[in-house]
Amino acid sequence: MDNLHQNTIKNYFLPLLREQWRKAEETLPVCMVKVSPEEKERNEAYIKDMSAVFRQQFGRYPRLPIGKNKWSKDTYRLIYQVLNEEPILHIQHYLPQERLECLVTEMKSFMKKVRMDAPELSQEDMGQAARNYVVYLMFKEIHHDTADFSEACYGYSMLYPFTDNYIDNISCSKEEKCRYNSFIRDYLKGNAPVPASAYDEKTMYFLSLAGKSKSVESSCPASELLLMMLEAQEESLQQQSMDTILDYERRLGISLFKGGLSVLIDRFYVKKELTKEDMIFYLGFGFFLQLADDLQDIKEDSNNGHQTLFTLNLSAKAEETLVNKLFFFITALCSAFPAGNKVFLDFVLTNCYQLILMGVQKSREYFSEAYITQLAEYYPVSFTYFASPDNLFSGIKGDEKRLDKIIETLLL
Repeated sequence: MDNLHQNTIKNYFLPLLREQWRKAEETLPVCMVKVSPEEKERNEAYIKDMSAVFRQQFGRYPRLPIGKNKWSKDTYRLIYQVLNEEPILHIQHYLPQERLECLVTEMKSFMKKVRMDAPELSQEDMGQAARNYVVYLMFKEIHHDTADFSEACYGYSMLYPFTDNYIDNISCSKEEKCRYNSFIRDYLKGNAPVPASAYDEKTMYFLSLAGKSKSVESSCPASELLLMMLEAQEESLQQQSMDTILDYERRLGISLFKGGLSVLIDRFYVKKELTKEDMIFYLGFGFFLQLADDLQDIKEDSNNGHQTLFTLNLSAKAEETLVNKLFFFITALCSAFPAGNKVFLDFVLTNCYQLILMGVQKSREYFSEAYITQLAEYYPVSFTYFASPDNLFSGIKGDEKRLDKIIETLLL
C-alpha cells in the first residue's frame, strides 16, 4: 500500500481519523496539571519583567550603522537567556542548548530568505509563513532530523500567505479564485501556464521550490501532494458559501482533508521514512490544528457566514462539547504515536493544550463562565493577563518601518 496515494489517504487514513474523532469523549478530560495562583503570578511577573527588558533593548536600537552589530549580539544574548530560563513552556527541559541554537539559526535563514524573496509581505503574513516552518521544525525534532534549512519546506510555507490567503479572501470573486486555482493546477501538472501577473509569477516560484522533493520510501513527488492540497482548498470554499448549508459530517470531512493534508506535507519534507503510524499522526495533527484555528475564529467565521464545526451550533453546550473532544482527540493521538523523540512529543502535546486554552480565551463569549473558570485553572497565566498593555512589542507595535529595521539588523 502506497501511504501517500490519494485513494489511500481518502479511503483508509481519513476514515480511521473520523472514527477516532467520533470516539473522543465529550466531557472535560483530566489530562492537564493545574497552575496555582502563586505560580501564575510568578509567570506574569517574569513576562512583564522580560518584556520590559526587551522594550528597553528595542529602545536602544542605534540610529546609525555604527553599533548595530553589538546591539544585535546583545539582543540574541537576551533571546538565548529567555530560551534557557523561561518558566512557562520550559523548552530548555526538552531540547539541549545545541538544538536550541540550531533552531534559532534555521529560523534566521528562513526569515532572511523571506525578506529577500517577498519584501512586500506584511508582518502578519511573514508570521503566518514562519509559523508553518516552526511546525516543520517541531517534526524534525520528533524524528531526530538534523538536516539544514529546507528550501522545499520554505517554499511550501510561503504558499500559505500567497495561496491560502488568496483563496480565503472574501473580497476576491469566485471567478478570480477559479482562475488562480486553475493556474496553480496547470503548473503542478507541468502544463507551463502563462502567469497573468507578478502575483502569479511569485506563486509559481514558491510552487517550484515546494515541488523539489520526493518522499524517502516512495516515488511520490511533492507536486502530487500539492495537487491534493489544492483540491482540499477548493473543497473548503464550500464553507464560505451559504448557498448550501453543510451538515456536521460534511464540515468534519472538509476539516479532516484540508487540515490533515496541510500538515502531512510538512512531515513529507522531514528526511525520515513516512510510516503508517506517521500518516495517522500527522493527518490527525493537521486536523487538530485546523480545529484549533477555527476555535479562535468563531466570531469572525460566524460573522462572515463561514461553515466550520464551531459555527454549526453557537450554544455554549455545543462549543464546550467540541473543545472537550478536541482535548481527548489530541491526547489519544500523541499517546499512541511511537515517536523517536518521545520527550519532545510531550512538549508538543503540552503546547497543544495551551493552544486550545488560548482559543477558548479568545472566543470566551461563546462559552459559559463556569467552563471558562474551570479551564483557566490550567493556563500558566490568568486569562485576563493578555488584555494587559505589558507586552513585548508595545512601543514599536504599529511602527512597521522601525520594526522592519530591527528585523533587518537581526538577520544580518
